[in-house]
Amino acid sequence: MKRLLAVLLSIVLAVSFAACSKPATDETTLAPEESTSATVDGESGTEGETESQPDDTATQTEAVAEPVTNENGDVLIVMPSSFYDEGVEPSAEITDEMKEHGVKDAYVNEQGTLTYVVGAESYEGLKAYMYDQVGEALSQYPQRQTFVKNVACSADFSVINLQVDREGYEETMGNFAIVWEAGLYGQMYQIFAGVPEESLNVNVILTDVDTGEAIEKAHYPSNQN
Repeated sequence: MKRLLAVLLSIVLAVSFAACSKPATDETTLAPEESTSATVDGESGTEGETESQPDDTATQTEAVAEPVTNENGDVLIVMPSSFYDEGVEPSAEITDEMKEHGVKDAYVNEQGTLTYVVGAESYEGLKAYMYDQVGEALSQYPQRQTFVKNVACSADFSVINLQVDREGYEETMGNFAIVWEAGLYGQMYQIFAGVPEESLNVNVILTDVDTGEAIEKAHYPSNQN
């Protein structure tokens, strides 16, 4: 699983630091900043406020983001070591696209984490860009998977609600991968928003588009490797 995570991470970073973003499309999906209602464990409510949780360990409160800075005031974005394994090691290479978005330096730490150094004057722009990229990636799900009918997220991606055609979802092989991938996208944004590894909090909920009932719930990061 770690190897798959690292490969997908490299893809996400490559897309996120691309020079041009994809053009907006006319979709029925909700924008990430809009709230959504879902039925969880038989109770309905607004995500981020509902008392029902995706699982016993998950919370739907917003992740606390407090970016760490160095002595020069630059923002330090730390990619967790859990995103990598011996097959795909973190790379301190900085591309021209990264530099254009304010990344000044990168280095691998002894713990296996990777730190990006972002100029303070560029950080808010980079965070907003990552927000748009993650939202855009999630909004493409109905085009990528016909069983996904709508996507709605909380403002910090701590809750990602994939509204699906239940029959189509259950008949599709490898359908679990879309849940895991959505969890990675949410974690990626939170990391760039300054949420420390120990506070990452992403809850992916699949709901039946017709009934609003929860089909599957997952909390990330998980303890599974």
